Amino acid sequence: MFGEEVGALLYNQARREESFVNNNILDAQHMAPLDSPLFTTKDVQREARLNSRSIKSNIPKLVRIFMRNR
Repeated sequence: MFGEEVGALLYNQARREESFVNNNILDAQHMAPLDSPLFTTKDVQREARLNSRSIKSNIPKLVRIFMRNR
């Protein structure tokens, strides 16, 4: 019904949300600031930034797609 592009976007969003919980939430309740010294390595900090940017980018795209097909 929606095609491969939407499927890929939904898959990416799900992956990023799962990674967000593991990398961006450091104290089990709050999102850690992206420049926080609490990140264990630069790779974890990079992944946290990527999660944040991807989620911020994906949500408006998904909303537009699903609103258009209402």
